[in-house]
Amino acid sequence: MVKSLGASLVMLFFQLGWVTSQSKVKQSPQFLQVQEGDTALINCSFTDSNFDYFPWYQQVSGKALTFLVAIRETQDMQEEGRFIVHLKKSAKHYFLHIKVCQPEDSGFYFCAAT
Repeated sequence: MVKSLGASLVMLFFQLGWVTSQSKVKQSPQFLQVQEGDTALINCSFTDSNFDYFPWYQQVSGKALTFLVAIRETQDMQEEGRFIVHLKKSAKHYFLHIKVCQPEDSGFYFCAAT
């Protein structure tokens, strides 16, 4: 008996973060391809040190944005299931860590700051 082993490919796409007035939020990388079960890391930087709330959203093709997780300026890390946000406010940087990527993680990701 021959068994076929296959791995799903998870495609993650990123858009430039939301812009508020003159302040910008910028994501990298623009595109990331990971295997099912792997870890993904999405970076986001911001220009306004007055920002205090940093949410992440996902959008699956043809559907509305879905809130994933957010972090406040008083926290270093926030975890919601397989999604973890780490904030380094003094460096104006935060990132989304997706543990054990699944096919349903494929989509567009957006960082924001207010």
